[in-house]
Amino acid sequence: MELSRQILPTGYSMAFEGSAAGLADSFNSLTTALMMGILVAYMILAVQFNSFIHPVSVLMALPFSVTGALLALWAFGVSLNLFSFIGLIVLMGIAKKNSILLVQFTNQVRDEKKA
Repeated sequence: MELSRQILPTGYSMAFEGSAAGLADSFNSLTTALMMGILVAYMILAVQFNSFIHPVSVLMALPFSVTGALLALWAFGVSLNLFSFIGLIVLMGIAKKNSILLVQFTNQVRDEKKA
């Protein structure tokens, strides 16, 4: 947008149209769904673990999965499109599931040592 203000004469504007507008809307919707999913996952994990700390340790794996996926996309020269964004959401779900299992196992081992 800033570039269009510098290049175009006064009175002209730039806006996404067609498939670019649809893609921008899809990315906004997926980003909103991703953030709401993380919030809901935190609330469910807080209830499951009876703690506000353990869900944070579970969700700490999510930024690492995102950076790894973005680095892989960059390394192979693939763009971040709608399908790769959906794959990113699936990857985050798998990473969250793995983290839940690790935290649950750690809590179980700790509880057995206390008993």
